[in-house]
Amino acid sequence: MLNSTYRKIKINSHGVPGIGNKIIAWLLFLNHFAIMERRKLLTIVTMFFILALKRQQNITVQRQLSAVREQMYMDFLSDIDMLLLITFVLHRRRLRYQRENGFGRRRAWAWPRPQNWFAVLLASPQMSHMWKPNFRMTRATFEQLCDILRANLTKRDTRMRKAWPVEWRVAVAIWRLATGDTYRSSGLQFGMGEATAFKCCVEFETVLGNLKNKYIRFPFYDGEVQEAMDRFEELYKFPQIVGAIDGSHIEIKAPPVNHEDYFNRKQFYSIVLQGIVDSDLLFRHVAVGYPGSVHDSRVLQCSGVRDLADDGTIFKSPIKIIQGEEVRPMLVGDSAYPLSSWLIKPFPYRANLLQHEKKFNQKLSAMRALVERAFGLLKGRWRITAKKNEQYYTTVKRTITAACVLHNFCLLQGDSYDDYDMTNNNDEDGNDDDQGLAWGVGGDETRELILNYMIAEEFI
Repeated sequence: MLNSTYRKIKINSHGVPGIGNKIIAWLLFLNHFAIMERRKLLTIVTMFFILALKRQQNITVQRQLSAVREQMYMDFLSDIDMLLLITFVLHRRRLRYQRENGFGRRRAWAWPRPQNWFAVLLASPQMSHMWKPNFRMTRATFEQLCDILRANLTKRDTRMRKAWPVEWRVAVAIWRLATGDTYRSSGLQFGMGEATAFKCCVEFETVLGNLKNKYIRFPFYDGEVQEAMDRFEELYKFPQIVGAIDGSHIEIKAPPVNHEDYFNRKQFYSIVLQGIVDSDLLFRHVAVGYPGSVHDSRVLQCSGVRDLADDGTIFKSPIKIIQGEEVRPMLVGDSAYPLSSWLIKPFPYRANLLQHEKKFNQKLSAMRALVERAFGLLKGRWRITAKKNEQYYTTVKRTITAACVLHNFCLLQGDSYDDYDMTNNNDEDGNDDDQGLAWGVGGDETRELILNYMIAEEFI
């Protein structure tokens, strides 16, 4: 049956001392065994013999031994019992190979990673000065955050190992957001494996995402709206402004599907983060995840803000009477946004722009700079929003949302941060003008009313 194959092995084994004769002698013995119909024993012995010899022979002999194994497999294919037996032998051989080469079955539940600097920092109140540079927040803010998330992040110990405490789980997630490191690098800082660090970060970001509506709230009630407008008018002498709106690009790696949609005008792949900011640099609304090539006005439309404004859910009241006309609460934006009765933007820049129109534009620019400062603070504190994000593009939204929630949480705790990053902020205006596009009616009239009011009050 296999005599021709045996002869090939003998010829190709020439030059390997003693090997060729041993192979032929053994295979002839097994061929004699086959005549005695001890097929199961023959199969086991032959398979182990061939697999053992494959590690010792030259390449040509290995190929011939593989041919023998394949021929045996085909011979016994019609016999289900023999097929199962061969499969079992090969499976056991594969497991043994995996164990010998360092992969396969789990060899330990946790490898020792002696990183105790965070344990020392956590146990030493005298080292509180190290919290802000490393975690972008004070120790008091960190402890407050842990208390809020404790119920959602606490895990139970198992018989295999102890669960990581909430403080460590929060710390590794904040470290990654603050530095932009990979899961592997972040985990090594705290003695965690890559998979453990990944799970801790995902759970932390998911819980923060669920708290988004608590910390990022748009002012719906008249009292909240009036308070926001009074603050803007006190600082900038500009009436009826609730917040400033703009967009920022978050750099990502090229998505595998429709990557051209994410290639923006600044020549890199990104998703868009749209933010509405109040006078205290708090995000009042965020929308993230739109492809980088999408225009700012389109992002505004898709984010749901326009629908809420058009149906009167927001920007409805309180109304202010200016020169006999009703003026509703408004946002301030750059030239990329359409002019409307609830969104005011600068006069188009042209050579014959009047002096008071220039001063009006300067006022608007000063207010619009708030949202750029907020983006700069976000990217300076949470560096993962400023670096190229190596996550899969569908999960970046979760991470950026968590960073925005932390931004508001820290400011509400009175935990400021002065390391702004304006160099990486991709929020310049003037490069994507909407060419005079307007939504609804009343935008031009509202802007003229505000201009005349400010001239009469000598604010410009």
